[in-house]
Amino acid sequence: MPVTRSESKTTRGKTPYDGPSVVKKDGRSKVNQGGILGRLLEVNYDLFERTLFQMNLLELNSISEAHPKLRRLIRQHLQRSVYRMFTGLGFDPVHALEVLAESNSVVSGSSALLVLNPYTFIPRDLDVYCPRSQLDSVVASFLRKYPHFKRSLSPTEYDNIGHILSTVSLRDEERAINIIAARTENNLLPIFNFHSSVVMNYVSAWEIYSAYPDPTFTYRNIINRLAACMPGANSAKFAGCIAKYDERGYAYCADPTEWAGYQDKYFAQPSTERQLRDDGHFSLFWREESGLSGLMDEIWGTSSWKLAKSRLILS
Repeated sequence: MPVTRSESKTTRGKTPYDGPSVVKKDGRSKVNQGGILGRLLEVNYDLFERTLFQMNLLELNSISEAHPKLRRLIRQHLQRSVYRMFTGLGFDPVHALEVLAESNSVVSGSSALLVLNPYTFIPRDLDVYCPRSQLDSVVASFLRKYPHFKRSLSPTEYDNIGHILSTVSLRDEERAINIIAARTENNLLPIFNFHSSVVMNYVSAWEIYSAYPDPTFTYRNIINRLAACMPGANSAKFAGCIAKYDERGYAYCADPTEWAGYQDKYFAQPSTERQLRDDGHFSLFWREESGLSGLMDEIWGTSSWKLAKSRLILS
């Protein structure tokens, strides 16, 4: 059942670890054993694990920095979350992650968003973004694993999206995989050309990434005005995509300065030119080390984008 915008607002900021569970002394962080987290670890690990599944990625990162044991537990939790991203849609996570690693592909869209903000809605399909040269191998790998899957027409939501070469959809009666090939070897560029900031996230075989963490983790969504103005853009379809995430609890606007506290958030401004690893992004490596090749890391590092040409002046 979709979470409404009002529901998401009332539950934010009331995580189970609010309060004096973490203290700092002499520049080092440790768990305050009188706090809720300390008691959970001592009394009931299962309850602690269930508590983690109610937290978003930013909250998990905050508590992982408190203590080495927590850091290890959070990493294990993130691994389970990534696996559930696949199993929740009926796919083998080991196979899927092997495909991502071998092809330098990533998962984006609703499935990736659910890893950042869990339990807000149920995704309908899996969106895999691959480099131009890897399309055939990714399609072949999934068809070997799921030989009963049939090719179908590409979903219309990928029409006229910048930097997309082609899309192959594999489906059975219950599941679907959309394999989106970039026009170049940089398969992240299409992600940053979609309708709004809420889908500008990805999960790779090593990393969980969000380009706009401030709005995303507070259930807000910034419209990509440049995407709306692209030649051939379908205004009705564009509005439908925005409405879908509004129904899932993500309030939207074209100018985030409308939101309290966003007037000075430089990296959340639509006219700010963004880079993949600038100070505005948020990411966590859910595996010990990245297996991304030096070449792909260099290619991804060239990613840059913005959501508007200039600051929107509201009358």
